[in-house]
Amino acid sequence: QPGASSATVVRMPSAPQLVLVIRLSAIGDVVNTLPAVTLLRRALPDAVLGFVVEDRARDVIVGHPLLDRTYVFPRKRWRTLLRRPASWGALAREVRAFVRELREVKWDVALDVQSNLKGAAFAFASGAARRVGFARGHDYELNHLLSTDQVVPPADRPHRVDKFASLAGAIDVAGETREYVLPEDAAARERVAAWCLREALVPHGFVVLHPGTSDHGAEKRWPAESFAALARGIARDLHRPVVVTWGPGEESLVDAVLA
Repeated sequence: QPGASSATVVRMPSAPQLVLVIRLSAIGDVVNTLPAVTLLRRALPDAVLGFVVEDRARDVIVGHPLLDRTYVFPRKRWRTLLRRPASWGALAREVRAFVRELREVKWDVALDVQSNLKGAAFAFASGAARRVGFARGHDYELNHLLSTDQVVPPADRPHRVDKFASLAGAIDVAGETREYVLPEDAAARERVAAWCLREALVPHGFVVLHPGTSDHGAEKRWPAESFAALARGIARDLHRPVVVTWGPGEESLVDAVLA
């Protein structure tokens, strides 16, 4: 597990009170940014916390109980408009409107967890006086050239959760506790409860394995045989039923795990 569980959070008197976090994608990286959000909220209980995210990962952020503002970058729509020269005027208007909304809050600092050129562009567009990113060699696409503050991660090849949380140290927010908080979705809970009833499973009494990944991450995917071995171990040692989930186009992968 990344980090420990006993450290406290430090709040400095001069800490900024308008903090924007930028992590656009991918879904797993957005999820692994959530412990940094928890650290910020605990250290800055009265601050305004904002988050910029792409449309593909919006469900991880929109409605988050620890955030005051969320900004969804409509990546899919803007890419479609960009391919149509006749739509460039509409695209320009939408971009201007997005930037205006982003700048309605006079952000003290933007924490650029994305750490590439796209993240730097959003940090710059936010109008934040301080743009905190990773130092050279820990970023991508020369992101560090557009940062006002550059952070060196805590160790050689740190867990991404710890790397992302280290950006908060630039504004004197520190702590080793790593807590994931997700938005509540009552409708989703009802669907899961109904499914559990149909499958004769006790809610919170089973383990979910999701072997699928995006096509971009397919080369990093754990083999189906390894997921199967893990499922057998969970059933044997923890005495918990295992549910294997899948998304579009992943049926054959799940079949391989089950087989």
